Amino acid sequence: MPLVTFASPKGGVGKTTLAANIADRLAHLGWRVVVVDFDLQNLLRLHFAIPLSHTDGLATPVLRNRSWPEICRLTPSGIAILPFGTITNNDNLRFQAFLRETPTWLPERLESLMRDPELLVIADTPPGPSPYLTEIEPLAAVKIAVLLSDAASIAQLPKIQAGQFYTDIGRPGAVPIYYIINQVDLRRRLNRGVQDILKTKIGDEMLGTVHQDEAVAEAIACQQLVAEFAPGSGATEDYTVIAKRVDALLKMRQQARPHYFEMRGS
Repeated sequence: MPLVTFASPKGGVGKTTLAANIADRLAHLGWRVVVVDFDLQNLLRLHFAIPLSHTDGLATPVLRNRSWPEICRLTPSGIAILPFGTITNNDNLRFQAFLRETPTWLPERLESLMRDPELLVIADTPPGPSPYLTEIEPLAAVKIAVLLSDAASIAQLPKIQAGQFYTDIGRPGAVPIYYIINQVDLRRRLNRGVQDILKTKIGDEMLGTVHQDEAVAEAIACQQLVAEFAPGSGATEDYTVIAKRVDALLKMRQQARPHYFEMRGS
């Protein structure tokens, strides 16, 4: 039943790659995992060896009214995935209008996955504020924001901490936002300096850092998870450390989150 959300204030930070690979490491820690792609780019599937020819997903008109458990796809890694689906721009506009007109559709579909008490749901949301993040955020047991070790991330951090991205900060019972700094290159002085500043500002909500590693790009090119492609790589070690911290948070909070509709009705 627990939900983990991955989000970022801007694109190009490697959020989808993190969601896929940390999902894999959590599965190796014993969780049954399903990952849900809420991003129009529909790229999460590429990490799990799903062929490019597979275009179905949660936003595909023909599947829109089917339950999510029945359209999830089991991957060779043992992780189930629900892709966003490959849709046209016009279909996407109609889908966005449908979501605005039917605000209960998304949480009800997500709840159909979360009814399974043994299942961990990981959501990869689009960069920036989105209706997907707004609707599912109250359900999350762990909320993760992904940053880079660059000046733009320093500028974005106060906005995130002020509730301009994840919006339920300060709500009774809301969980904290946790952070991952991605693609850190310790050979670069600016990267080292920014990482130190971010760690100081974030404090205990820092889940960890993932260092720049060529194995990540190479694994993506082969449509593999990094631990499958390069099990001894530094990135695999970083993902494992972060997954263990997420695992510990989930075990603390698994019984503490109220049901979505109880929250909405409070």
